[in-house]
Amino acid sequence: MRQVTVCLWVNRQYEDTVYQGDTPIHSTVVPEFNLSATQILAFGQN
Repeated sequence: MRQVTVCLWVNRQYEDTVYQGDTPIHSTVVPEFNLSATQILAFGQN
């Protein structure tokens, strides 16, 4: 399965969150971000 990993720097270390499928990706930097792993990985495929 293909996935997207988002890394967040917290307390001097990275915390990884793995997203797969149609689960929306949460962004603390861009709260309006509204894409899923499937949508991101589909860019440039057509």
